Amino acid sequence: MPAEDPKEATITAETENEAAEKKKKIDKDAKEKPEELSEEDIALKEGLELAVQRLMEEDVALHQAALNHLANEIKSATSSMTSVPKPLKFLRPHYDSLKIVYNRWEESHAMKTLLADVLSVLSMTMAVAGSRECLKFKLLGTAADCSAWGHEYIRSLAGEIAEEFNARAAEVEAELAEEEYVISEELMNLVEDVVPFQMHHNAEAEAVDLLMEIRQLSKLIDSPVVDEKNFERVCLYLLRSAAYVYDPDDLAMLYNVTFHIYKTQRRFTDALRVALKIDDEEKVRELFAMTDDGPSMAEKQQMALLLARHRSHIVLGDDALDPLVSNQSLSTHFRHVARSMDLAKPKSAEEVVGGPSVTRKQRQNPQDIFGALFNRDNNSGTESARGNLALSLINAFVNAGHDSDVYVNNTLVEQAAAAAATATAAGDAPTTQSILTDWLSRNKGAGLTVAAASLGLVSLWNVEEGLNRVDPLLYHQDPSVQAGAVLAIGLMNCGVRDEADAAFALLSDYLTSETTPTALRQSAILGLGICYAGARKEEVKDVLEPVVSNADSASTGALAEAALASAALGLVFAGTAHDELGSSILQRLMEASETELDQPLSRLLVLGLGLLFLGKGEAAEPFLEALHTIEHRRGAFAVTVLESCAFAASGNVLKVQDMLRLCAEHAPVPLPTAAQSSSAAPAASGMAGLAGLAGLAGGAGAAGSAGGAETKEDPALVAQAQALGDRQGAAVLGIALIAMGEEVGAEMSLRSFDHLLQYGDLPVRRALPLALALLHLSNPDYSIVDQLSRLSHDVDTDTALAAVLALGLISAGTNNSRVANLLRQLADFYAKDPQALLTVRIAQGLNGMGKGLLTLSPFHSDRLLLHFPSLAAVLVVLHLALDLGHTLLDSSQAANTSQVGGQPQWLFVLVAALAPRFLHTVVASEDGQLQPQSVSVRVGLAVETVGQAGRPKTITGFQTHSTPVLLGPKDRAELAARDFRAVSSAVEGVVIVQKVDDPDGAL
Repeated sequence: MPAEDPKEATITAETENEAAEKKKKIDKDAKEKPEELSEEDIALKEGLELAVQRLMEEDVALHQAALNHLANEIKSATSSMTSVPKPLKFLRPHYDSLKIVYNRWEESHAMKTLLADVLSVLSMTMAVAGSRECLKFKLLGTAADCSAWGHEYIRSLAGEIAEEFNARAAEVEAELAEEEYVISEELMNLVEDVVPFQMHHNAEAEAVDLLMEIRQLSKLIDSPVVDEKNFERVCLYLLRSAAYVYDPDDLAMLYNVTFHIYKTQRRFTDALRVALKIDDEEKVRELFAMTDDGPSMAEKQQMALLLARHRSHIVLGDDALDPLVSNQSLSTHFRHVARSMDLAKPKSAEEVVGGPSVTRKQRQNPQDIFGALFNRDNNSGTESARGNLALSLINAFVNAGHDSDVYVNNTLVEQAAAAAATATAAGDAPTTQSILTDWLSRNKGAGLTVAAASLGLVSLWNVEEGLNRVDPLLYHQDPSVQAGAVLAIGLMNCGVRDEADAAFALLSDYLTSETTPTALRQSAILGLGICYAGARKEEVKDVLEPVVSNADSASTGALAEAALASAALGLVFAGTAHDELGSSILQRLMEASETELDQPLSRLLVLGLGLLFLGKGEAAEPFLEALHTIEHRRGAFAVTVLESCAFAASGNVLKVQDMLRLCAEHAPVPLPTAAQSSSAAPAASGMAGLAGLAGLAGGAGAAGSAGGAETKEDPALVAQAQALGDRQGAAVLGIALIAMGEEVGAEMSLRSFDHLLQYGDLPVRRALPLALALLHLSNPDYSIVDQLSRLSHDVDTDTALAAVLALGLISAGTNNSRVANLLRQLADFYAKDPQALLTVRIAQGLNGMGKGLLTLSPFHSDRLLLHFPSLAAVLVVLHLALDLGHTLLDSSQAANTSQVGGQPQWLFVLVAALAPRFLHTVVASEDGQLQPQSVSVRVGLAVETVGQAGRPKTITGFQTHSTPVLLGPKDRAELAARDFRAVSSAVEGVVIVQKVDDPDGAL
């Protein structure tokens, strides 16, 4: 046995249990070991303990000095509380002793109130949670000078005041008292001491929260605590808090207080924004009627421009302001911006649709371009009616508002002029009208209507010149062309008012005449709805209401006209809760036969009722109860639509949960997919190959759809499945509609959509792309584009077409290059499917809408205001898109037909939602006219500044531009030029700027 080496050492490894025991022993020793105090802390501790001992003695003469010592030490320690103050830490063992002393002292004791104040401060960290002893002792002590005890004490006291108020209010409510609890005088005295301190110490949010909790927000009106230094932060916090206030009375008070603060501080444009937010016409007129210390002329003009952007129906009775409110100068501003950005030249279909499908040879020969793009058979010389229809749609959307289009200025016209050189020499040159007539001759059916109506969209807002162009078409021999011309009148007048009101006179005549063809009547109805969207014009109600009430079942077009009239009335009176119109539509629904309600257009009859109550919440309750009595499946569908519209943009979590619960249900029998239809056959193989990209092949609906097509199901179960499918489609749109007004809610709804996409039935998945589009109108978010791109190759044709249309809606007016490339690829993919290809062309036209100068977003004024008529117009198209094959398109058409089915002209309802998305600065001349003025601006990503003290930056990652400049959906602009100032705080749209005499002094 070898001898042990004395240099070797034995190392013993600790087990896990031994290590844990060792750590526990160290922690125990650390707790038991007394804290080492400095000499200064020891002296402080001994002084405090001596003061407590003196207070416990019977000698009253010792109490004053001892209590003053405690109060002074606490005040000096709590003035800036970055950690637990040492006096509070040292007095913790004596808190119960001090309470005993307080209870033992007589009421007549001179120092008892001061001791109550001291106990109130100590209870911040020593009292039992929920006991509210901080407030209890403060009420027993002095009722003033709370700020002397520091900011943290004020915060703690404010919280307990709110808790006490809610507890007392709950007690009163439990006793079934008729009147609500009103805050007591003793609590109000504390509030009046707390709020000024918070307001003057950058704690405006806490002060507002306290006043909102005790329902005393009105105290801020004409209060000296709100001044020029803090009113912006106060009002901003109030406006952001509105999204979380559900009581209608509290919400009305919040907006009323905000309005009065802005008005008192002479921020009239901001006060007008609040008045428009609550749709209070009296407040709007109050601002314009102010004389003493009221708005200047420039401010009134800016306010008039804001009313014009909101498409307000208000007539001010001022010759200088009413033309601005009526948008009579909008076309002039729009075309000036287009010229400044070098966008005045008409854009051709080649530029929009061109790509790999268009060869260099075809670019040089314009006659071959359209053969490549729109399925023209060049060998036989025949043309595709769908292709020409697509050309008309693209031309209309892309050149919207620019007053010139490919009919007059593109290479086709130049080629036509060159080909007619001999006729020109003879004095018979081709005219604009002859070229237009030649183009009309290339269209058929609905294509004729779209081609004629497209002139109205190209002439958008330019009423005088537009009427001259359209007028000859009103006398065309083809009723379809006449119908398009009638619709064009409504399109060009959308959002523009004039004294002559020629649009109403022309359109109403077609409805009052009994001999008017059905196509013209439908176009007149739709034209009135688009033209007067948001106008609340009673004359339009008098014309359209009888059309809704017409229950003549012998007329095949009776329900179609009633449905269109209902939607038109919904556009005109969106968000007004018009009881009379609501009753008329409800009565028509109840009287409709089952055959009528089975028609796809009956969903518009339902939607019109929902649009009347857009954003009105509980005001729709009586109509919801009445809809429950309709036994047809449209009754349940109507309940879902009306409920979602009533709470639009409210962020109501309970309603979203109800919609999600409905979407989670599964039909008793699966509905068949549309992938087996004849129109989808050419692309079926390609879809099947890309089914995995969509991630839907294993979904519940897809799993059973194939079997559902082969086996016969019980008709009753099929009817139940169809009814549930209708409701689920409306519910999916309802989720997006309710959540779109609140950023967090919109984000959460996207997460819910991911689950619905994976586990939902077929109707849920078909509506999901449209819901995504509603949440991101004119906002091509990268992740959403990626998701829609996958869905555009779904095995179900209806889902794929909805995703294609959604791609157009989310990129509308943005010229997004990524979406444009995706759509070009989809055009190749669906080249042999005319129905799908037409949908792709529609999406391409929307992407390039207005050459990038227009938007479909209903939000404006820094996303504070939601324009309900714009939202209503988008909802009409989305609900039609729930059944694309029977509304906008025609699924019954064969792939090789030259005819055009469906009603694609109904897409022009989107015109009611169009608005410029640029920033254009102007100056007011001496005669009151607004002249363009280019200034430097910074444009960057908007930053939320609510609750931040000081003057934080409102944008980040900005770039400096010269106006006019385009604004993205998340962009915000601010003036960079020091020699100009903006009249409006929201720098978007048409903004009046004023010259600053002393730029250095202004800073």
